[in-house]
Amino acid sequence: VAVTNVSAGYRDNPVLRDISLAIAEGEMVGVLGPNGAGKTTLFRVLTGLCQPTVGTVHVFGRDIRRMPAQERARLIGVVPQEVDTPVAFTVEEIVMLGRAVALRRWAQPGAADRGIVDRAMAYTHVADIRQRPFTNLSGGEKQRVIVAMALAQEPRLILMDEATSHLDINHRFELMQIIERLNVDQGVTVVIISHDLNLAGDFCRRLILLDHGRIAAD
Repeated sequence: VAVTNVSAGYRDNPVLRDISLAIAEGEMVGVLGPNGAGKTTLFRVLTGLCQPTVGTVHVFGRDIRRMPAQERARLIGVVPQEVDTPVAFTVEEIVMLGRAVALRRWAQPGAADRGIVDRAMAYTHVADIRQRPFTNLSGGEKQRVIVAMALAQEPRLILMDEATSHLDINHRFELMQIIERLNVDQGVTVVIISHDLNLAGDFCRRLILLDHGRIAAD
């Protein structure tokens, strides 16, 4: 990731102010800061959902503004704080949604897709609950399923937006261990927004502190 002199915000509300940073492939980085510091806006800029008013963003050497949405989805997986669905999808069906970026329109998943989903569920320890309704799971189980869905995309970069904030300490630690193993074993770049300084300090080898839309420390 290369962010160069980026300012961004919403209408007349500037949030990020002339920030520049580079994240190397394979890094595991924590992004810290108080509410309103610009952490989520930074993630929206990295995924192409928020266009900078000034500056450029490159992901794996490509200008994010020139990348089609499907290509961005192949490269970048996002794990939010929580996911709700009004439909009683099973765990396996939720994880299979991660394969949507690899399928042609209206195409059905094939054997290769099912194999990728099986590996993602095994990696995140949710294979044994694959037929359970997602809505019936605990918070920790839901977050592991969402990580599995992100893994099924086969992304090269995972962005986690306070993905552990609603979990108890045991589930936080368990989820971070899975992410750390993914980073070490498969070389996936990971960027994590967190308000838990201890957890970020335990797992991230680099911390970036945002304050009022600027980088205060790196």
